[in-house]
Amino acid sequence: MKKYFRNIIILSALSCFALLFVGINTVKAGASDNVSGFAWSSTIGWISFNNTTGGGAVDYGVNIAPSGLFAGYAWSSNIGWISFNTADLVGCPSAPCEARRVGDDVIGWARALAPVGIVGDWDGWIKFNGGSDGYAVTIVGDIFQGYAWGNDVVGWVSFNGVDYSVEIDDSIINDPPNKPNNLSEDQEECWQGQPYAANGLNMVLKWDYSDPDGDDQVGYEIQLNDNNGFQGDILFTHVVDHSPMPGPNFAYTLDLESGVWTGGNPVELQFNLTKYWWRVRTTDGKGGWSVFSNSSNFTTPKTAYPRIDFTWTPEVIKQDEEIQFNSDATVFYDTHPTCNGARFYFWLFQNGNPPISFDQNPSVVFASLGSNNVGLGVQDACGQSCSKIIDVTVSLITPKWKEVSPF
Repeated sequence: MKKYFRNIIILSALSCFALLFVGINTVKAGASDNVSGFAWSSTIGWISFNNTTGGGAVDYGVNIAPSGLFAGYAWSSNIGWISFNTADLVGCPSAPCEARRVGDDVIGWARALAPVGIVGDWDGWIKFNGGSDGYAVTIVGDIFQGYAWGNDVVGWVSFNGVDYSVEIDDSIINDPPNKPNNLSEDQEECWQGQPYAANGLNMVLKWDYSDPDGDDQVGYEIQLNDNNGFQGDILFTHVVDHSPMPGPNFAYTLDLESGVWTGGNPVELQFNLTKYWWRVRTTDGKGGWSVFSNSSNFTTPKTAYPRIDFTWTPEVIKQDEEIQFNSDATVFYDTHPTCNGARFYFWLFQNGNPPISFDQNPSVVFASLGSNNVGLGVQDACGQSCSKIIDVTVSLITPKWKEVSPF
């Protein structure tokens, strides 16, 4: 064992001597990797994080993705490749295994894959955050700080010293969006001809988006549940990714009658004063996702609101001719057991005679040519009201004529 450590010290000294010639103070990251520089271990010597810092012709390096996930390889001339790839970190001594940047903290593990010159087995694990053990690696600005621990073989790994450091090219790194806030819900009770909410009820979910890099939101994930814990199965998940959405405030319209989709299966949401909780996370399209927002909630009405529509005969409206308006195209959903009121109708006819009516299917005569407003408001048996206004065109009456002989 003494001979082994003596050899390690000699190798470390040789490594240090060699690095003096490559100039560790002038390192830079390669085009595909954004981490560069050297870390130092008192037992295994220098650890290079990029081939531009002394790796020769071998193409290697460490990269931190916009999501914070590490990938790639560092190199030690004494123990070989040190992997940051998730696939090589399965089975680490304690979760989380993958190496990741979370804020300024580095968590997880790296692993020496094939130590050189060591007899017997050892795991090669290097841990970045010791928790209660009092050591940690952080990234302050562009510079790694602190120590990782790699057992008796690797020992302490220092990421920053008097004349060495590990650095990140922060211009390549994308900061994920901030946590969405100001969640709100607008209930669009009354159908106005949109191609959704066949029963006349939409719930518009809104949130505020912001990004530290100023990137636009191009996607989001909404989760909906019937409890506030969001534990276990999620009732509904809706993901929109890489869809341009300009502006700082975004909305998703939820159709409460036809259901929403998760995993290809329709989920019909319930009326009858049912409470639902929802939350959202956002993406900037560069691989960065925000954390989920705090949850907000809404309560559905007893039933869907009435879907108003009406027709008239004859279809061509003539001045001073009687027109029959019909409300039968209106759809009611007031079937709740507690809905025992009466249905009410209110018509408004611009330049009509009569100008208003409370009949279900009134008749009216228009005196003015051109565009005239016709409005219908209804209240269903649950006391829920909606209205609809459209423009109708009144034309001249066709004159009556009789063909006579010119002689």
